[in-house]
Amino acid sequence: MNGGRRLSSQEIAEALRERIRGGDLKAGDRLPTQAELAEEFGVERGTVRQALRALQEDGLLTNVSKGSPPRIAEPATPRAEPQPTMVALGPRLAQAFAAPRVRIDVVCHTSETLMLALSEPLRLIHEGRIRPESIDFRVLMPSRDIALAFPVLVEDEEDDPVHQRWLQMRNAQARVLRHNLHAVRSTHRIDVRIAFRALPFTPTSKLYLLNGEEALFGYYMVTRREEEYESRTLEIVRGGITEVVRRPLGNHHHGHDTLLVTSDTDQTEPVNGRAGWAGQWEGLRDLVVGARVVLWDFDGPVCRLFAGYTADRVAGELVDWLERLGLKELLTQEEQVHPDPHVLLAAVNRRHRQSDLVAEFEERLTREELRAVPTAWPTPYADALIRTWSALGVGLAVTTNNSPRAVSEYLATRDLLGCYRALSAMGVAPARALMVGDSASDVTAAREAGVPFLGYGHNERKTKILKQAGADTVVDSLEPVLRLLWEEGTPAPA
Repeated sequence: MNGGRRLSSQEIAEALRERIRGGDLKAGDRLPTQAELAEEFGVERGTVRQALRALQEDGLLTNVSKGSPPRIAEPATPRAEPQPTMVALGPRLAQAFAAPRVRIDVVCHTSETLMLALSEPLRLIHEGRIRPESIDFRVLMPSRDIALAFPVLVEDEEDDPVHQRWLQMRNAQARVLRHNLHAVRSTHRIDVRIAFRALPFTPTSKLYLLNGEEALFGYYMVTRREEEYESRTLEIVRGGITEVVRRPLGNHHHGHDTLLVTSDTDQTEPVNGRAGWAGQWEGLRDLVVGARVVLWDFDGPVCRLFAGYTADRVAGELVDWLERLGLKELLTQEEQVHPDPHVLLAAVNRRHRQSDLVAEFEERLTREELRAVPTAWPTPYADALIRTWSALGVGLAVTTNNSPRAVSEYLATRDLLGCYRALSAMGVAPARALMVGDSASDVTAAREAGVPFLGYGHNERKTKILKQAGADTVVDSLEPVLRLLWEEGTPAPA
C-alpha cells in the first residue's frame, strides 16, 4: 500500500479516521483484525496496536482489548445546553483564523476569555491545519488610571485591593496573549500585529469583532457579592455577562440575532464546572495556590513532543540500529515493538549499564527528540499557565527523562525558557512545591520526594493509570488550574 515505505502508527490512524469520517466505517462496525490491518498496511502488529490506541484516545473506538476487533464508537452527543463563553468563542475564532487575513477587535475588562479561547486556533496553526498570512489584533481595555465602575469595593478603601488585583490580572493576561501571538510569528513566520489600547471609561459590554464579518457581544450585569481575598471577606460590586449574542455584519444580515451562549463570567465554576469535580475542587485549590515551586514533567503536561514526528517511529529506527549492530536480541520481543524509545533506553541500560552502547543510544535518541521539536504540539493552556505562574513569582523547573537539549530547544521556540530556573536556586521545602505529571512513575517520584502531585490525564486511560498509581487529584485539562490562579490573584506567601 505504501510503495515500500513503512507507514507510522499516526499515518495508519489518520487513514482509519478518514474511513470513519467518510462513512466507510460506521458506528457499531467492527474493524478488521490486527493481523488483517498489519497485512493491509504492510507493518508490524505493534504499529497497528499503537494506531488503535490513538483512535481509542480520540473516543472513536469501543470494546478495545476485549479479545475481538474493536467497534466504531457512537459519535458524541452534542450538548444541548448553552456553553460558557470561552468554549463557544474558540470555534468562532478558529473559523475566523481560517481566513487569509485575520482581524480581531475586542473590547473587554481583561483578556482572560480571549486568551483561553485563542488556544483552539493557535493549536490548529501549530498542527499545520490552518495558516493565515497575517493576524491583526486590537484589544481595548479600561485604563489603569480610571476609577472603575466595577469591580469595586462596596466600602471605599484608600488602597483598593480589588483594583490592584484587577490590574495585576489584566496586565499578566495581556502579556501571555502577546507572547502566544508572537510565538506564532517566530515559529511559523506569520505576520502578527497586536495592539492594546486604554479606554477612559468602564465598558458596559464585552465585544468581539471577527474579520469585520460577525460580532459577538453581551452586556455586563452588575451584582453585589462577598469574596475571600488574602484572609479577608470583601463585599464587591462585580459585573458579569449572562448572555452573548452573535450578529452577522454587513448587508447580508437579515432577521433576528442569534443567542450564541450563556457566559461563565458571572459564575464561580470553571468551564468543566465545579459541581463535576465533587470533592476535588478544594484539593486542587490547595495544591495550586500553596505552591512556591512547580516541577513540570515535559512530554505530556508541557507539550506532545512526538506529535508530528512519532515516538513509535523513533523507537522502530532505534531497534533497526541495534539490529544492524547485531544487538537486537538485547531487547525482548515485547520491547522490540514497544512505542516508547525511553523504555528501550532503560532496557539497554539494564543489560549494559553505563556502557558506550548506552551513551550512543542516548545520543541517537537526543538527536531524534531535537528533530521532533519543530512539530511538537503545545499542551492546551500550558503556555498560559507557565507564564502566569512565572508572573506571580512561582519558581518553575522541568523534571523529565527527555533530553535537556530538546527541552531547552522547545522552551526557547515558545519563548518560555526565561520562565524556568535551576532548582538549586529555589530553596523551597518539598511540601511547598508541586509536581505536574502524567505517568505512574511521576506519581512515584513525587511521593518519594515528599512533593505534592497534580496528575494531568488528558484522556480516560491516562486518568485511570494516574489514579491507580495513587494520584489523589487528576485534571483532564490545565484550564481549571489556570482559572484558579486568576481567581486567587497571587500565590500564598513563602
